[in-house]
Amino acid sequence: MTGYCPNCDDTRQLRTERRREAYVVRGEPIEVEAEVLICGTCGETVFDPERDERTLLRAYNVYRERKGLLKPDEIRRLRERYGLSQRSLARLLGWGLVTIQRYERGALQDKSHDDLLRALEDPNFVLELLDRQGDRLPERVRQVARSAALGAAASTYPVKLAREVERAISVDYRRRPELHGLRAFDLGRVEQLIVYLARRCPAPFKTKIAKLLWLADFGHFRLQRVSITGLAYARCPYGPAPDHFASVMAALEELGTVRVVEGVAGPYQGEVVEALEEESLEEFTEAERRTIDWVVARFGRMAAAELSRLSHEEPAWAERTDGELIPYAEADGIRMLDGLETG
Repeated sequence: MTGYCPNCDDTRQLRTERRREAYVVRGEPIEVEAEVLICGTCGETVFDPERDERTLLRAYNVYRERKGLLKPDEIRRLRERYGLSQRSLARLLGWGLVTIQRYERGALQDKSHDDLLRALEDPNFVLELLDRQGDRLPERVRQVARSAALGAAASTYPVKLAREVERAISVDYRRRPELHGLRAFDLGRVEQLIVYLARRCPAPFKTKIAKLLWLADFGHFRLQRVSITGLAYARCPYGPAPDHFASVMAALEELGTVRVVEGVAGPYQGEVVEALEEESLEEFTEAERRTIDWVVARFGRMAAAELSRLSHEEPAWAERTDGELIPYAEADGIRMLDGLETG
């Protein structure tokens, strides 16, 4: 391309180069890749306001990522989620129109404004805002926003429930990581493992799934000194089961991953776990998959009652009272896992 070079004071052939440039954003040095124009004759940098603006916005985005601030397109999507124009959102928040316009064009917001914008992610907050300050908007705009917020609130309930379950178990992990097999709880891993077990094992009663999870987690801890899911396990009347198991299953049902229904298998009757998604262990390591497949091959065809009977013979269960958590340190002594090392 050609352009004016101030150093040459003439039109010259210009080339593009990529360089690392340092910017200071609110007192923090930030290095980003910049695209600059170079004069092909004198080799000097030619100022290009559009390219410099794009580079500055990249530096702002790096700063946003460091500080957890919303990006301009995220602010725009939040606004559009509720059918609000820039002017309507500004009125609802009590801001000037130019503030929203600047943020969506890339200007860097302060923390207090970001907190308020991020609160819009919760449709229940928007509903409260409309109740308190909705009279700032025309009636038609207010009704559109309320309808969108109500729909979003209904659709996000499963995600909120899942987050609450993750939060509760994660808090316990931070207090007692040894009772979670030294792995932070991951609902996504639990979800995938339960789907896999439900699809691979006949008559996947809920109590059976609980025992298979216990064997997989404790088995992997026995080999690798870390669990697979980060679940803690407690003594229950029918054998070891994940702590918070009812909440975990409720969250997965709300997310549409599994369904728990009444089922019958031979002489047995109870709650059966139906997988509503395809099985996949892609996110698990090869060692984790070997442990899981060993548990499925060894115990997957057993009835829930037989698994309960075998677990009741384990000191890890027998020497505790109902509700008491079972330490992962007991994994080495669980007889049901004998042979795992060579399997």
